[in-house]
Amino acid sequence: NKEILLFGTGTGLYHDNTKYLFEYILNNKNYKQLFEVYWIATTKETYIALQEKGIPVIYRNSFLCAKLAAKANAYFLTSGLLDVFWFINKKTLLIQLWHGTPIKRIGFDTAVDTQRLLKAKKNFGNNYQFERYDYLIIEDNKYKSIFQSAFQISESKILGLGQARNIIFSKDSKYQSNTIRERLALQEFKHIVLYAPTFRDEKIDNMVLLRSLLSSETIDYLKSSNICLLVKLHPFVAANVEIKSFLETFKYSVKHIINIVDIQELLIISDAVITDISSLALDYLQYSSNLYRFFPDEEQYISIRGDFYESTYSELIKNSKKIESLEQIVFDTYNFDEYLKASVCQDILELIK
Repeated sequence: NKEILLFGTGTGLYHDNTKYLFEYILNNKNYKQLFEVYWIATTKETYIALQEKGIPVIYRNSFLCAKLAAKANAYFLTSGLLDVFWFINKKTLLIQLWHGTPIKRIGFDTAVDTQRLLKAKKNFGNNYQFERYDYLIIEDNKYKSIFQSAFQISESKILGLGQARNIIFSKDSKYQSNTIRERLALQEFKHIVLYAPTFRDEKIDNMVLLRSLLSSETIDYLKSSNICLLVKLHPFVAANVEIKSFLETFKYSVKHIINIVDIQELLIISDAVITDISSLALDYLQYSSNLYRFFPDEEQYISIRGDFYESTYSELIKNSKKIESLEQIVFDTYNFDEYLKASVCQDILELIK
């Protein structure tokens, strides 16, 4: 059925590139008439939350989802083959939107993942995990070599159309900074800083990283300067009990953002962003120049995950400033730009007409 399109994410949360393409269709009268779209929720929490908002959502472990999956024209993913359902019809288009432009090595380019991928390749008899993609949509064609190397797929399948999630930086976006600040009760602060580090494989390393940033002196600085620090951790880390307990001790100036807010919204409202090698850095540079690097465990990280992609790492280094504490951030040097690939959603949908 050419009308049925299904959307999902690897985390099970309602966010990322699939969310923005999904909402683009829902908010566009012409596309809404053309397609029958559903968000596939892998958790009851996401299913209930979206159902309450009137968003067309289906629970993955349901007969209805199996029925739709068997008939769907296309699946839109951000991570793996099972983002939407447990099987894929041979005639169904599989469009991988991925979750950012990598700076750290991924897939077949890192020892951590290669062993698992080679095992899957042996079991399937080929590189089914990635070769099944009909299209892989990335931010720009200049990053093609990275994805071709990491996924070992044909260059012809990789299209630099842009990332749907970055349309949030367009001037006509429905997401506005003042509205988001008000919804999150952040109007009282003079400045907002977002701290969003990439995932560490060892749980303890995530806590060590937080403690190295949040000293008592730093907390005093935030309070005296009327600055709010938003801490947005990887979804697999954010709900850790020890980390939640640690962050709750800083109630006024530090807000722990657990998986209820899309990180793109946080990028829009932040006067500065701190990260290490998270792909959100390259997203933020589409919009603002006030990007900072806090990476005290860089050598240890490299020893575990390997080195970085030279092109994207150079882009990060060139367009960000290294800091050792929050006090080094400057708020009068940034500028804000509009995302140049505002037609990305339309361009992606042209692939399935």
